Amino acid sequence: MSDLRIGKIGRKVFTLPLDVAGEAIAVLAKRGAGKSNTAAVIAEEITGDGCIAEGIQVPVSEPGRPLIELTGPHPACCYLDDYKTASFDDYLRAYFASGWDRLNAKRGSWESNPWVWLIEFQRATTGGDDTP
Repeated sequence: MSDLRIGKIGRKVFTLPLDVAGEAIAVLAKRGAGKSNTAAVIAEEITGDGCIAEGIQVPVSEPGRPLIELTGPHPACCYLDDYKTASFDDYLRAYFASGWDRLNAKRGSWESNPWVWLIEFQRATTGGDDTP
């Protein structure tokens, strides 16, 4: 099993075994300035909520039904298995995948299902003594 490259400082490369890469890591910034949770995940595991957090919006018709993109490079319809039974989360993921391939098709397409970093940040409140 190969390792996931997680960073590089100078010539030193830091890796993480793939079997533990899915475990979440909590990081507390120096002096309690903030907290982030990081994890290595597979791109196709993104949820509807994750798509919304990434800024994905699904256009809807006047009665509120989701609309699907049919033309252009990497149209969202190509990432939707069955529009008749698709949930709103499926539409969100289709639009996310479409956008992913517009940006990343040459270096790591949606179909290749690359490992990516999931990073969540929280603003920490301090009590005046730099402790959260």
